[in-house]
Amino acid sequence: MRLMSKKHWIRLCSASIAVVAMVAASTISGSCALDSKTTLCEQFDLRCKEGQECAVKEAVCIPIGGCGNNHLDPGEKCDDGNVTSGDGCSADCKSDETCGNNIVDDKAAPSEECDDGPSNGMPGDNCDFDCHLRDRACGNGMVDLDVGEQCDPGVNFEDTKDCNSSRASAVGPNIACRVPRCGDGYTNMMAGEECDTSGDLTAGCNGISCKFSVCGDHIQNKDAGEQCDNGSADTVGCNGNHGSSIDCKFPSCGDGYTNMAAGEECDSTDGPDTPTCNGKTAGIASCRNTRCGDNYLNRAAGEDCDSSSGSDTMTCNGRNAPDGVKCKTVACGDGYLNMAAEEQCEPNTPDGKDSPSCNGKNAPDGVKCKTVACGDGYLNTAAGEQCEPNTPDGKDSSTCNGRDAGNAKCQPATCGDGYINSAAGEICDTKDNVGCGSGTLCQKNGMNQCKQCN
Repeated sequence: MRLMSKKHWIRLCSASIAVVAMVAASTISGSCALDSKTTLCEQFDLRCKEGQECAVKEAVCIPIGGCGNNHLDPGEKCDDGNVTSGDGCSADCKSDETCGNNIVDDKAAPSEECDDGPSNGMPGDNCDFDCHLRDRACGNGMVDLDVGEQCDPGVNFEDTKDCNSSRASAVGPNIACRVPRCGDGYTNMMAGEECDTSGDLTAGCNGISCKFSVCGDHIQNKDAGEQCDNGSADTVGCNGNHGSSIDCKFPSCGDGYTNMAAGEECDSTDGPDTPTCNGKTAGIASCRNTRCGDNYLNRAAGEDCDSSSGSDTMTCNGRNAPDGVKCKTVACGDGYLNMAAEEQCEPNTPDGKDSPSCNGKNAPDGVKCKTVACGDGYLNTAAGEQCEPNTPDGKDSSTCNGRDAGNAKCQPATCGDGYINSAAGEICDTKDNVGCGSGTLCQKNGMNQCKQCN
């Protein structure tokens, strides 16, 4: 056991012990100091002076009833039996070292940089919920309304559907830690944006919707080359979205795309006529299927002519003619009877040659494709004609019986043919006359002329 110094001992006991008994009283005075004026902390082998006692859990002297006695006394927030900070109770027992108690516990674990009590983490307060000084920057997880923040997604720097992260600060001020808005210049894909051009239309982005420019989105994007946008389907004024270069362009005959909503039935690239489609120069018939009678001459379809009504004309077979001759120039022998061209018949023979009832294509104009008529000036041998009188009105000639000769018409004037051809000098004609025999009235003379018997 450690003894106190003589000087210290005299100060404690001189009032009650005689100087003359100093040597003898040394033992007694020691007993006084130990029992009356000091306190022995046996567990720590420590003596504490008058008015002090040992801390319960630490080798240190503390005021009697003070912080460290492991008892919560008035004015104390805690007392864990020691006077060491950083263990959940401060050295003065006035702080439980929790963030939010309005005491800055710099020895706490974790240490505190600030503590504004209930104000921690509140808008406008520089101390966060963890009692650290806030940098008030976007991304600290706190919504700092006083600096204009509307939201704060935290330190992971990731956008959310409701908040732009601190990454948005690279685009410009007053965008980070704000609610996403199409047109703010920052593309927040978590909020469904595909692009953001601050509200401007660009070739790749519809500024007003923050979506990539796509034909069919009902937004005409001129920078993307769109002339119109009425949705993905064709309309009378706009080609829809079909994955081609003329999407969202005005319908145009010759663009290579058939927009039926615009009245097109066909369309050839660059617009030339084709065998099945009228090209872009066909007027109201442009980009329509080729039709005989559409009043457009489509030579690529083999047309020679075309009338507005589609009916036969003097020069053109109409739409009712068979395939192969419709919208062809009228031709006797083509197998089609065009009465508008004054055809009376068609020979319907190979190559349009004469038939027994119809003059063929080789007949002169005016009689071709006319019903065979003796006296018409055309010798139709297919009809049995051997001659044509070639006289006005088809009357008899000196060598040919005319149209009134019955079965002998357009036959050579022959005595004995049973027809009296006065132009041939006949005054009589009995069929098969051979002389003036019994019952005969007419004879054939040496000139093969029929003479009446005497």
